Parts: sequence; structure tokens; C-alpha cells
Amino acid sequence: MSDATTELKVTAASDIEVDRDALDASIKEFAGANGEYYVQSFHKIHGTTNLIPGTFNLWAAVLGPFWAASRAIWGMFWSFL
Repeated sequence: MSDATTELKVTAASDIEVDRDALDASIKEFAGANGEYYVQSFHKIHGTTNLIPGTFNLWAAVLGPFWAASRAIWGMFWSFL
């Protein structure tokens, strides 16, 4: 490696500079309906400095085992019970 290389150490997603307007438009286009909800969720995840973002989806937790059972993912289904 040459001396001209620089090392960039990123400790959190919030350390990465992004164009917020372009990111918001991209999220809204991808998400479709309820795009604004997902924009807020992604900003919350991006802005955290914790190892695991403090987000929790109650319905995913409650209905997750039933989703797994409907897809015949029995290991996941039984691990929730």
C-alpha cells in the first residue's frame, strides 16, 4: 500500500455521510405505500450509536411464529414457543 492511502474507521452508521433527500426519495420509492413510516424507521436505525438499533415491531414478534408455520419453517416456529 502507498502512503497516500487513508484509513476510514466507521464506528456507527451515523458516521457515514449520506444525501438525506436522495435517501428519503429512494426509500419512499422502494417502500411504496407508507413510505414516510419507513423513512422515519431507517433514519432511526441510521442515527443510532448502539450495536443493535432500538427498534421493535410488536406485530412481527406476535405473528412471526404463525408466519413461520405457514411457510413450514418448523424450527423457527417451535423455537418461539
